[in-house]
Amino acid sequence: MEYFILGILIAILILCQIYRIKKRKCKLNIGEIFIFLFLIYLIVFIKLNLLADTQFTLSLSSTIKQINLIPLFTLDYGLNQGLKSIIIAIPFGFFISLFFSGSRTAPKLIRYGFIISFIIELLQLFKTTDYFDINDIIFNVIGILIGGLCFYILSKILNFINKSQLIEQIEKTNITPVMVSWKTTSLLIISYICSVYFVLFIQTQPLSILDNSNVINIESFEITLEEKISHININVYYKTNFNRLSQLFSAKLPLTSEPVYGVYTLNEPYKPQSDIMYGILIVGWNKDATRVDITYKDTTYSSELNSGLFAVGYPDLVINPPILDIYTLSAPNLNITFYDQFNNIVEIAFRHSLSE
Repeated sequence: MEYFILGILIAILILCQIYRIKKRKCKLNIGEIFIFLFLIYLIVFIKLNLLADTQFTLSLSSTIKQINLIPLFTLDYGLNQGLKSIIIAIPFGFFISLFFSGSRTAPKLIRYGFIISFIIELLQLFKTTDYFDINDIIFNVIGILIGGLCFYILSKILNFINKSQLIEQIEKTNITPVMVSWKTTSLLIISYICSVYFVLFIQTQPLSILDNSNVINIESFEITLEEKISHININVYYKTNFNRLSQLFSAKLPLTSEPVYGVYTLNEPYKPQSDIMYGILIVGWNKDATRVDITYKDTTYSSELNSGLFAVGYPDLVINPPILDIYTLSAPNLNITFYDQFNNIVEIAFRHSLSE
């Protein structure tokens, strides 16, 4: 999808240039050629930084947690990523210095580089596969400075060979007509992002659907339990921004005349699969137990229980566990034990969910 959008943007620029050439019945001068190349570069730049995937999110709380404000060469920041950020930004510094003669000093390039990079990093908060990283800003600024240095070296070479008039010709080029095509592409990009968020919005539900329901809140998760004659209806939602709910799953836990429980997992949506962390959810119907101990990897969490329906969440997140092992209670590091008021073990039957 992102390549389709990129192709449309480039096609718009090419068609606009062809139209202008036919209308004026003249050839492109060198200044317009460089402006055209700059616009192509901007489209590629936006594609690499904002449209590299279509995984956007309505949940800012999950992306804010990933913000990195530790500058330079943190242990989780690879050298390849740093070099990529520098290389991508080099043409920016070159073109800024080429078209705007008043921006050829290091302080101004640093200022422009910081502003551009900061805006891009803020937009990363709305994506699942990227996050706000101060290192990206630093490396982009370095790349823009290198681009400005490349222009400085080129201008000195052109002066040396008496070709400085090329730069002067570019500086005199009227960029207003060409910027019309850039505004068109910007509008298309904004429309695309807005349409993605519209789809995300209509795929979620209002918070009001929880009215008159038995709701149990575990961090950003809203869990509703409804007791039927033969089963418990379980609905798990994740609370996003704008008071919207994204339904994670629904399940039916079979009921018998004896207490039962089932095990489920909670995971934050809108995150890349490799970064997903899971919570453990225990749901059931209780009669005599007053406490449950959930032990995972030698860490035990205890919670008091009341009679009737209950839902208890393990407070620590688990990184990429074998999910089927959790659901079937066969995970070697997971142990669930129920106790009565005298600290005696209470046997409660484990049940799998009914098929929908």
